Amino acid sequence: MIDNSIFLKKIKNFNTKILYLDEKIFNELSAQENSQGVIIQYQKKEGNLDSISNDIIVLDDISDPGNLGTIIRVCDATNFKDIILTKGSVDAYNDKVIRASMGSILNVNLIYLDRNFIINLLVEKKYNTFITYLDKTAVSYNKIKLQNKNAIVMGNEGRGVGNDFLEILHTKTIIPILGNAESLNVAIASSLMLYKFRELQNIF
Repeated sequence: MIDNSIFLKKIKNFNTKILYLDEKIFNELSAQENSQGVIIQYQKKEGNLDSISNDIIVLDDISDPGNLGTIIRVCDATNFKDIILTKGSVDAYNDKVIRASMGSILNVNLIYLDRNFIINLLVEKKYNTFITYLDKTAVSYNKIKLQNKNAIVMGNEGRGVGNDFLEILHTKTIIPILGNAESLNVAIASSLMLYKFRELQNIF
């Protein structure tokens, strides 16, 4: 268990009830073998579709909790506030997702929707839709053209983006691979795309 006065002081800044547990009971409650000694209980945030921003990311059946947690963390870092997920994606409130997000899950708007609803939303709201796709016709991510409203769609770790999303895309884009790697992990690819968006928008 952690007995660090500075750490405990930070916890008290949450202005919430603190309960100290016997180590044996704590270990029974914790899902981790080597826990940091803190369990936080908080209310699940409900996704809000009413005020989504002009730049969004859509995750199509992301299945690995570590990948989703990392993507959430990068979205927070790049100020992509809205993450739309197909209902087949891993639960964002899985404990592994929460740990991988390093607290960023509290700073983003997560919305689970039916695939057809998402597709109709992108079309009706006139989002300029980018999909990472290994194809000879794909444009390098250095050369994509952003508009006022942009959506990047990232696909499942094994299957990629579903064909129904491909039917509404505006641009197939690819992150160049200079070595012999076959592809990039979806969390890494998402990170590169999100930072490229911000670079092209002259955010930094």
